[in-house]
Amino acid sequence: MSGLRVDDRVATVDAVRRALAELPEDFRAAIVLREFASLYADIAEHQGVSVQTVKTRIHRARTQLVTLLAPVS
Repeated sequence: MSGLRVDDRVATVDAVRRALAELPEDFRAAIVLREFASLYADIAEHQGVSVQTVKTRIHRARTQLVTLLAPVS
């Protein structure tokens, strides 16, 4: 992202924020916690679910983000 102009970076950040806001709360929380270096076990404890559930939520969140951030043709 460092090669982008400031306007493009701002647009990218805004697009990611809007896409994150569209995710279900449990998916959004899991992916945000994971991206800020939380361990799967810590996220699982925080959310009161299993580590596998956290991994599934993160996978589904990433899949949805790819769809939400894809350019419109």
